[in-house]
Amino acid sequence: MDFKNMSVHDKICQTLVVKLDPEKHIKKYGSIKNFMEQYPVGGIFIAREILNDDSYDLVKTRELIAEYQKYAKIPLLVAADAENGAKFLAKEFTTLPPCMALGSARDEKLAYNYGKAIAKECRAIGVNWSYAPVCDLNMNRYNEIVRTRSISNDPDLAAKMLSAEIKGFQENGVLTTGKHFPGDGCDVRNQHIVGTVNNLSKEEWMNTYGKVYKAAFSAGMASIMVGHISVPAFQNDAVNGVYPPATLSKDAIDLLKNELGFKGVALTDAMDMGGFVRWKYSRKDAEVESFKCGMDMMLWPREETSDLIEEAINNGEIPMSRLDDAIERIAFLKNTIAKYGFNAVADETNSEFSRNVRDELALKASTLHANTLGTLPVSKEKIKKVRIITSVECFLDTRDAQDNMAKYIGSLFEEKGAQVDIRPEWDIYLQDFEAGEIDRDYDLLVFCAFASSALPMYARELVNLHSAQRFDNDKTVVMVIGTPHYITEYFPIAETVVHTYPNKECLAAAVDSIYGEKEFTGTLPIK
Repeated sequence: MDFKNMSVHDKICQTLVVKLDPEKHIKKYGSIKNFMEQYPVGGIFIAREILNDDSYDLVKTRELIAEYQKYAKIPLLVAADAENGAKFLAKEFTTLPPCMALGSARDEKLAYNYGKAIAKECRAIGVNWSYAPVCDLNMNRYNEIVRTRSISNDPDLAAKMLSAEIKGFQENGVLTTGKHFPGDGCDVRNQHIVGTVNNLSKEEWMNTYGKVYKAAFSAGMASIMVGHISVPAFQNDAVNGVYPPATLSKDAIDLLKNELGFKGVALTDAMDMGGFVRWKYSRKDAEVESFKCGMDMMLWPREETSDLIEEAINNGEIPMSRLDDAIERIAFLKNTIAKYGFNAVADETNSEFSRNVRDELALKASTLHANTLGTLPVSKEKIKKVRIITSVECFLDTRDAQDNMAKYIGSLFEEKGAQVDIRPEWDIYLQDFEAGEIDRDYDLLVFCAFASSALPMYARELVNLHSAQRFDNDKTVVMVIGTPHYITEYFPIAETVVHTYPNKECLAAAVDSIYGEKEFTGTLPIK
């Protein structure tokens, strides 16, 4: 790949990562070929929601990526948010349990296979760059973004599992991108809406996020996604007391590239997010400023930004050395991929391997947190009637989705021979339980806490939380499905607590273990 003889314009275009959007490119430029000739971008990002077409199966998606590669002057980095599988890229692929399940399983070989499984499916369609794994730490239980996407709030556990996962990805032909530097998970806010803050001291940061990133670099991580997150302990560039996000802060990028010594590509998070566009600059000024501050590649900038950066280089505002540094880092990534080839690699065993990893992780991540009264395991002979109480905060997109998952959990108990009664809430609050005012026609009472972040709840939801720790304790099982912060936040004295994740395979493994057919082997992934 000849980077040295490229024009300045073409070099700048290598710093752009655009959405794979054939409809837009054909409409605006006449053809994909014309677009790639006018703007020979360095990378494309693919997601089915961008294509907005459910017909994109494995073959059709592979062919579309190949068409973009065909017209690329330099082979493309093809990126996807492959955090827990490639199912969203093609319907034939597999969804794995969320990354935090690796923290529950604590199995480095399985973490390696997790990365390998995702890489195999990505390579099958031509994706060679994963915007994963998430290196954030779940430091703030109320954070709504990190949740189960991160491995833990324990930097040592996170570093160990992430290192194995990174190797699983990269030894199977897909580059990794740690995100979201300098670290999400401290703030309660959402950088998609507004800039957020990692407010740790220098010492605290180095002993937590810094430790995780150093381990990731040692494992060979190829690139880092920089978030729209400030890190005041390392910045001296506040404006009216407000620190700019790392994507617009030379101080923050110096922390990454100089103090930590990162040699790979520094990539911005999406430039259409509120945490970026709401800063003091106009968007076009901000995109140029981001490159000037030290970002090597930009996610979803306007194509015309390349022209503005060229103008800034020509008038001396940005030194040519800044572009040369970015190109050198991009070239390293592309030369690494060249060893595996840029074309898709079809392998009929990919999905079988992924399913095996999914099922093993589902079993190893299921955790019995408390069994004080010896309620578990239960027997099919004694458990004839199961009542399931739902409507504890919902991590799913809609109430219908939550109800469907509750029905699925109910079906798992029905498969064990139980008669199941699903109720969306516990309707009787603080009545005289011993006087018989509550319907107690059940052998097992299961409270399903569909948990995203541990955000404060409303009064109706708290009814269920009270009830789960008040009535028929020897017949009650609390299933926390999602973030384990819910356990200490809302079920501190529950006698029987099971923790698992929202994948069907995880739920099935948990119910099997409730009946003693499989063993609970997981450990809570957070301190």
